[in-house]
Formats: sequence, structure tokens, C-alpha cells
Amino acid sequence: MERLTKAAALVLALLMAAFLAYIFAGSTPPGVKRPKLSLAATAGNAKVKFASYKDCRKCHPQIYKEWERSWHRMAWTDPWVQLSWGCYRDQECRACHLPRPLMEDGKKPRLVARSEDEDKESGINCLTCHYSPQGILAPRGLTVNMQDGCYPIYYEDIATDAQCWECHPNQYDDWRLSSFFKEGKGCKACHMDEVERPIVPDGPVRKTRVHFWKGAHTYTFIKTGYDFSVELGDDGVKVRVANTKSGHLFPAERHNRALWVEVTFYDEKGKQAGEMAKWIIREGSNQPRNMKLMEIKPDSAVERVFPYPTASGSVKVMLKFDYFYSNEDQYTRVLEDPPPYRFSGKKPAGKKE
Repeated sequence: MERLTKAAALVLALLMAAFLAYIFAGSTPPGVKRPKLSLAATAGNAKVKFASYKDCRKCHPQIYKEWERSWHRMAWTDPWVQLSWGCYRDQECRACHLPRPLMEDGKKPRLVARSEDEDKESGINCLTCHYSPQGILAPRGLTVNMQDGCYPIYYEDIATDAQCWECHPNQYDDWRLSSFFKEGKGCKACHMDEVERPIVPDGPVRKTRVHFWKGAHTYTFIKTGYDFSVELGDDGVKVRVANTKSGHLFPAERHNRALWVEVTFYDEKGKQAGEMAKWIIREGSNQPRNMKLMEIKPDSAVERVFPYPTASGSVKVMLKFDYFYSNEDQYTRVLEDPPPYRFSGKKPAGKKE
């Protein structure tokens, strides 16, 4: 009986493995049998000997151009990041901002920093995500063998979003608890636009992704990640910021970025009534261990009511974002700046009937 139980368990495991392989196998043209390419199967048969990420430009010029203007390429050289992190004195930071290929040993992803003597201009480059000794890792494998080229082999972590976890574990874990995960909407759906084009010059048109990775540096992209509303109530002005359009915390980065609302009231003559109120939703800091995190969780919102200081007048409400904790204006982005809201017949705060 025990042998039968073990045999049944083995059969079940094999069936499950086959099912998962089917789910993640990628698209295959009708009538073409996909070769069984895996890291284990091709071990010891290295087809690729890249001296540099620059070798990728010859066959993938469009994707290479996208990467060249991306913040992945500038992961190390970005002056804002350099300022924020003190030129990476913390070795832990270097592994993500100047990494060696994640699958360099061909076994499992490892975060290892390149030395500063190596090319710093490329930051996170093509080989970071796609290189392995067995071949170039891709969201789909070959349906025929190649004698030259980069010999792409299917790698599930790239086909899904698992590889993003290596450098973005917090965002990835937040995402798995969000409605985006339940809907099957992953990292690439927002950060890597899907396009149809040849992957190589004169190649067939197929679906692929833009290698630019929109993020917090892209002003218009930040504005797609939240809902902002202002409501003139009887007791005051209610400001609400909802994180309904991103699959992780907003702001997403754990400590550097700041988010706040500025509320300024004016009387009927246009004179400022009282001091400007500053509601800090997220206080950025370069000392994350000493700060209180105040992000907006996925599928949730924060709101606050600001009492009227005068019965009639107007109120100016602004939502601001700081890419880094610095109070310098050069890092501040105004996300919302609607025209002043006028009000009348309200009860000023503290005034008795």
C-alpha cells in the first residue's frame, strides 16, 4: 500500500509538472513541436560567448536604443541616486545598481555587484537579465536549432515577472497581495508596453515589450498610478488620494520618495487665511531604519478633512511628489494643481453658533 501511495504521488507530481510546463511554454506555431530546451538540458553546451552587452546591438538595434535611454542603464550614473545614496557606500545597494548577470553561474539567480573598475555607464544592461552560460534567456525558446546568433532558451522567470523580484522584492511582494495579481496583471503590463514589431531587422512581426521601463522618473507615468479628489463638505475640504491604479504601494520605493498635499485658504478678498496646511502622506528619508513608513497600500486610500478658516473664499489644493527626500525644489514634481475651489456659507472652524 505504501509503495502504491508513493507511486501515485510521483504520477501526480509528474502530471503537475507537465501542466505547468504547458502553461508557461509560450506560443508555438501550429504543427511545430517545441524542442525541450531548459537550463539543465543545455548545460555544458554553451552556444553564446558575449564579450559585452554591446554585442546585442547588432541584432536588436531598436531594443538597444530603448535601453540606452532607460533608467535601468542609468541605475549607477543617475545623479539623483548618487546623491541619495552617497555614491553607493552601502555594498548591498551596488548589487542591484551595478549587477553582474543574475544567472551567471547557470544555476539560480544571484545578486553580485560588478567592480567599480568595470563599465559603470551601462548600469543594468542586457546581460543582467538575459545571460546564462547555457544560452540567452528569453520569454520564448527556439522552435528550430540555430548555428549562430544568441540561441535564446525559454526561461520562466522572464516569461513571467519573477525575475523582477531580485531587485524589487518589496514591490513584487506588495503586488502579490493586490488585485492586480488576482487579475493576472504583472509588472510588465504597466512598466513595459507591449508592441508588435520585428525583434531583429527584417524578422517577422511579433509581440514584444518596450525596454524602457517606465517608472517614477516619468512624470506622466506617475500620474497614472492614483486617483485624486477634492470635495467641499459642510465641515471642511476633504482631500482623498487613492491607490487604485498601481499594483504596489504608492509611492512604491520604500524610503526615498515623498508625497504630500498642500492646502491654502483665501478669504473673499484673496488674502491668505491662516497658514498653509501641509499633509505629509509619505515622508521620504535617507535613513529608512529611523523613519515611519507612510505609503498608500494597493486598493486603498487615505483622506483628510481641512476645516474652513473663513465662511467664504477659496481654497488651493496641490498634490506634490519628491523623487528623493531632499527639500530642494529641483526634485519636486507637482502632480495635481487644479484651479482654486470657491466656497461660501460655510462654518469656520472654532466659531460658535
